[in-house]
Amino acid sequence: MIEKANAIVANYIAADAKEQINIQGEQRSKIQNAVKAGRVTAGLFDAAKEEILKLMARDSFKRFKASQLFKDFLSEIDAYTSATCVPTSGQGLNSHTKRHCSENRQQNSSAR
Repeated sequence: MIEKANAIVANYIAADAKEQINIQGEQRSKIQNAVKAGRVTAGLFDAAKEEILKLMARDSFKRFKASQLFKDFLSEIDAYTSATCVPTSGQGLNSHTKRHCSENRQQNSSAR
């Protein structure tokens, strides 16, 4: 477990990490100190994980869901049968569009 924790710190937590994650300095120090002291527990990274999930929910994931890349992906996997089922940036689905998408999904599932 210590080897994996060292790898996580080196790749994501350390100041010079190749793929450094965005967590508070206090959290970063707590993790680094625990790993250096050999106090690695199963829950050592839990607070950092929660912090990252909150950041994703508030910012990154919302922007990703509104991106053309995500819309293209949904289209590619045939998640929706109509482009109107994918909200445009900053917009949600209105009741007419929700009903239309729901009807299309029902038709597609019965056709399969």
